[in-house]
Amino acid sequence: MLSLLGLNLTISTSHHELSLSHVSQSTADEVIAVIQNDFRKIGHRVTGQDPIGVFTSNRIVFVADLDNNGDIERVEYSLSDTTAVTQTTNPHDRYLYRMIDGSLLKGVALGVVEFNLRGFDAMGDTTTTPAGLRTIEIDLAVEATESVSHVYNRAVRRARVSPVALRLD
Repeated sequence: MLSLLGLNLTISTSHHELSLSHVSQSTADEVIAVIQNDFRKIGHRVTGQDPIGVFTSNRIVFVADLDNNGDIERVEYSLSDTTAVTQTTNPHDRYLYRMIDGSLLKGVALGVVEFNLRGFDAMGDTTTTPAGLRTIEIDLAVEATESVSHVYNRAVRRARVSPVALRLD
């Protein structure tokens, strides 16, 4: 009887772990897709101003016509600190903020633990100078908001985007 209970607990734990792993993987896929879509549009239909205003290792501010309606939006991505997230048990998770024209779309992703940006110029050399950027590399790590046996399942994604408007200079 005890061995059946032990087996049941093991199966239950494994099922829970698989579920959280699937959630982490799906979240990472969805978030990286949104970021890539936005970053591809950096500078789209923008004239008379620099397309990227701020570029650091964990923050970017740019302008683009995101929805192709002729209106230029100001877009900002940044990562909160860990104290901003209070509703999960994961001590490392943060909000990835996506602001459009000053409207905060809080928690584009909950469970993000890393959001790092690297910029590259036309020669492929690393740069943080907004005017010199041609390609942006995004490193994203997402962890489950709840643990299984004190372990938070993790999903990591890396993507590179070369916005057309930045390549035209």
